Amino acid sequence: MLMVGTSDHVVGAGTIASAYRAMVIPKRLITLTGAGHLVFADICQLAPGQGGLLAAAAAIHLSVPASLVPLASDGCSAPDTPVTDEWPVVRQAVTAQLRWVFGFRRDPGGPHRAGWGVPGRVSLNVSSG
Repeated sequence: MLMVGTSDHVVGAGTIASAYRAMVIPKRLITLTGAGHLVFADICQLAPGQGGLLAAAAAIHLSVPASLVPLASDGCSAPDTPVTDEWPVVRQAVTAQLRWVFGFRRDPGGPHRAGWGVPGRVSLNVSSG
């Protein structure tokens, strides 16, 4: 399974598409509209009261190389969807994938099913052979 946000500026959509094509079946691609690279991690929630991870680093005079700035911030602020709003979808997608791959369900599940709660913001591609 691959998951990507449409506002990801770290890993391009073409890279994700190529990786998905190269995967063996069964495979799944979940796309979150308006989400950035860090929607799948908790980095955006580090030091939120201090302006985020980069501001906290600056406050203690820790230099962050420019090449790492996107890895510490992509998806953490507007106009990207707040990461905490997307986490329930990420959890649901991971759970659905594991249940499908390990045989606990016959269909792959996905955002078309009740419980995902984000119509129009999540797309799913599944190849099951």
